[in-house]
Amino acid sequence: MTLPFDKAQGRPPRVPRAIVRLFAPPQDRAAIVGDLDEEFHQHRSAAQYWRQALASLPSVLRLRWQRAAVVADLSRDVGFSLRLIRRYPGFAAAAIATVAVGAGVASAVASAVEAILLRPLPYVNDDRIDVLQEWDTAGTGSGSRVSWADYVELSARLRSFEAIAVFDGASRTLTGLGAAERLAAVEVTPRFFDVLGVAPAAGRSFMAADAVEGSERVVILADGAWRRLFNRDRSAIGRSIVLSGVPHTIVGVLPRSFIFPSRGGAELWLPFRPSKAHLERPYFHSLDLIALRRAGITRESAAQELGGVVAEWAKRDPWHASSGLRAFPLHDDVVAGVRPSLQVLAGAALLLLIAASANVAGLILARAAGRAREFDVRAALGATRFRLLRQLAVESACLAAAGSLCGLLLGAWVMATFATAVPARYRLRLPYADRLALSPRAAALTIAFSCVVVALASVAPAWLRGRRRSLVSGGARTTSGRAEMRLRWLLVASQIALSVVLLAGALLITRSVLKLGQVSPGFDAHGLVMARLTLSGPRYSAPDAVPPAVDRLLERIRALPGVSAAEAIDQAALTGSGNNGAFAVVGRPPAARRLPALIRNVTSGYFAVTRVPLVEGRVFSAADTASSPKVVVVNATLARRYFGRSAIGQRIVFQFFEGQPPWTIVGVVGDEQFNDLDKPVNPVVYFPFAQASSGSFDLVVRTALGAGVRDSLRSAVASIDPDLPVYGMRTMDALVAESDPLLLRAIVMRLLAWFALAALLLGGVGVYSVLAEAMASRTREIGVRMALGATRAGIGRFVLRSGFMPAIAGLAAGCVLTAVSVPALRSLLFGVSLLDLPTLAVVVVLLAGVTFAACAVPARRAMRMPVTTALRVD
Repeated sequence: MTLPFDKAQGRPPRVPRAIVRLFAPPQDRAAIVGDLDEEFHQHRSAAQYWRQALASLPSVLRLRWQRAAVVADLSRDVGFSLRLIRRYPGFAAAAIATVAVGAGVASAVASAVEAILLRPLPYVNDDRIDVLQEWDTAGTGSGSRVSWADYVELSARLRSFEAIAVFDGASRTLTGLGAAERLAAVEVTPRFFDVLGVAPAAGRSFMAADAVEGSERVVILADGAWRRLFNRDRSAIGRSIVLSGVPHTIVGVLPRSFIFPSRGGAELWLPFRPSKAHLERPYFHSLDLIALRRAGITRESAAQELGGVVAEWAKRDPWHASSGLRAFPLHDDVVAGVRPSLQVLAGAALLLLIAASANVAGLILARAAGRAREFDVRAALGATRFRLLRQLAVESACLAAAGSLCGLLLGAWVMATFATAVPARYRLRLPYADRLALSPRAAALTIAFSCVVVALASVAPAWLRGRRRSLVSGGARTTSGRAEMRLRWLLVASQIALSVVLLAGALLITRSVLKLGQVSPGFDAHGLVMARLTLSGPRYSAPDAVPPAVDRLLERIRALPGVSAAEAIDQAALTGSGNNGAFAVVGRPPAARRLPALIRNVTSGYFAVTRVPLVEGRVFSAADTASSPKVVVVNATLARRYFGRSAIGQRIVFQFFEGQPPWTIVGVVGDEQFNDLDKPVNPVVYFPFAQASSGSFDLVVRTALGAGVRDSLRSAVASIDPDLPVYGMRTMDALVAESDPLLLRAIVMRLLAWFALAALLLGGVGVYSVLAEAMASRTREIGVRMALGATRAGIGRFVLRSGFMPAIAGLAAGCVLTAVSVPALRSLLFGVSLLDLPTLAVVVVLLAGVTFAACAVPARRAMRMPVTTALRVD
């Protein structure tokens, strides 16, 4: 290899020579370079010169370190910095607290964002696991799930995926191990764990034979259930447990680290066996699909194959005339509901971090102005600009280190508070949310950002002053330069602008929560208690055995002290859309499309106990039995949307009922919300429980005891059947208050309110500190003005004007930033426009009041200062 060198005779290569000169200490540079040059003249070898130069670099750098006496100087700088902190405790406390607030909050939010949104799911092939969804583009109610027939066909046809699996939510009643209890379960096809790449920690996974009807019933336990029920006893594998009256053999235990947020909290995993409805109804869309893409197959190419299937479906059968298929990452499906909220919180935390950093920068710049004489004296005594910069950098490092330590403690507290504020049922549906901790990477990133800002703010005064001629005027007070003052006012304006954004966001979401809280769910929630029951076991297997059993349970519950009424519905309000289907209207053309609606089975007194109003016709009565004419009640939305005028007397047909009998609409009731409160009300068809019974249902009890009826309700059910556990019990008031839309917005609202309050305080402190220092540096000017006839009121107006000018600029900039950033809140707003002028007006008035309060103290001090004192100030 030929190395570059200077071809001029007798001259060493210039590049290695320049490198050595650059890193050598100035006092030793000539000797070191001279030795290299002398050796070159002896050997005349450029290659050897390169080797000697590079080999000498470690010694050169070590010598430079020793010459600079960095360690000793740093020790002295740290000691001096600590003495300054003790000398000015107010300034140090303000700076440390500000750094702690910004870094702590930002690190906590960043940790949550990293864990939930950015960290991959703990599966071997996380990047290749997709969710397959089918939806009806015409809006006929098929949702995003698929039918069993679709799953079978997709598994056989799709070549882009090496494994496709079904999972479906379920629950089972466990008996024989103490008191009966209801356990959350998930039914999966045998290749489910192959898709995830998860193997049981003990025992085996499911096999194809486990899903065949007539084979032995098996179950895999989650680690938590294994620990709770069997105390981690490995001999539990192979044992039999009774689930919903059927013996199941335990064949495996899942790893402790296993999570599946889409069915968070599941304790039992069962092989999926399609029911008669799944096998006979190709339109029965009730299953979720996940699939593992083949290695090397992109999501785009898989989408093309799905498009081909959809095109063929549309030509083949009417059920898929308007179907679509899509594939997207499992992680995106899991976090879809919280992604907008976490993004808003991350943006708010970043704004607070910037505001805190700007505040610290302003405090340091204001403090540095008071140390201008110190800088000049030290420069006059021989301190270089590098020496001054290093001293200030060490001071900032001490402040940043103390603030960062406090910030870590604050961040850990915020994470713990978040964990307790969010209900467990919500955390279980998010990846890693039940084991959140402060992330080292997120904490390091936010703390590094704060430290860099503090360091830059510290060295800026010396840097600016070092570029000018040192000024040491005997007896003259050194004041801040125009550039420094403009920089400080710019920082103040920035803090106020960021405060506007945070306050506006917090108020907009607060108004949305208040508006949402005023939305009626369509029923009287006060005094209602809901509890879930599932009639399982041989004694309830006959179809006609369920209605009389429900009647006996309701009679026993109605006799309880404090209970005024009790009824049943197969799925209560505000618990999800649940069962749905499409119907045809008798007498309309056969070509007319089927109309989607939610389906609910209710006992005769349901509308009375919930106080859902009757709009037209009649509600169910005890005369609506299995042998009487088939009747239904519909809600007002369905009647208005599908019939326009009166729906009474209209007859409708659902294909999934055996024989497709017509059902006559006998009543129209008010709209009650089964989905979230921020969603439109769905059309609903109510069936009498006696004519369309369900083994799983919700008890709806009106009682003056509230949650206090819990024990007596369980005792009443146990007196009828001790193997019937009552689960999911809560008041309907709590159900409304803890519904996902209200809960999510309330959490974001509370956090944004704290962020906004912190930004508001930082903005006020920033205005006060900068204005106070500015007026202190202009004390002589104020004295001269007063000597020349300025009134004290005029001096006060002068000070207030000086503080309000940057504040007005900040308010204007904040309004513009709010208009730009508020669309990010779109998914969290309800009943409030994106640019809500009353909210902005409240924010502007509030910040103007804080600014006035911050300016009032320096203004009052300036007004009360004696003229002689002001003129004597150095």
